[in-house]
Amino acid sequence: MYCDPDLIRNNHLRLRYNERELEELNLAVSICGEQRAQIIRNLSLEWARNLIASTPAHIVSRKSFGVVGRNGEIKYRFAA
Repeated sequence: MYCDPDLIRNNHLRLRYNERELEELNLAVSICGEQRAQIIRNLSLEWARNLIASTPAHIVSRKSFGVVGRNGEIKYRFAA
């Protein structure tokens, strides 16, 4: 199916929604006509790419880093 084996999607994620969230997601699916998983994948990757693009390069290139809030506290810690 794929010429490039790197394009095969073998990594699974599981999400849980309450009834209202699922209803909103299903409404979006019915409006745009795409598959639910495709919409979620596109949105999450777009968010991740925007976050990476807006983070200074010296932070992204480190093996581990944290996102620091305005008060100086580390809000998120990432490790590679």
